[in-house]
Amino acid sequence: MASLRATVREFNVFRWAGRILTDAGRWRLKARVDARVARYRHGDSRGLWWAWRPHRNCAR
Repeated sequence: MASLRATVREFNVFRWAGRILTDAGRWRLKARVDARVARYRHGDSRGLWWAWRPHRNCAR
C-alpha cells in the first residue's frame, strides 16, 4: 500500500497539470512585463498607469 501511495504521489496527474498551468502563467506574465518595458523604452506610455496624463482637452 505504501508503494502504491508513493507511485500515485510521484505521478499525480493533477499535480503535473498544476505545474504546467503555473509555468504557463509565469511565461505569460513575463511576456507582458517584457512588452511593457519595451514600450516604455520606446517612449510609448500606453498601458503604463504611472505615466498616464489627462488629454489636453480634458477639464481639470
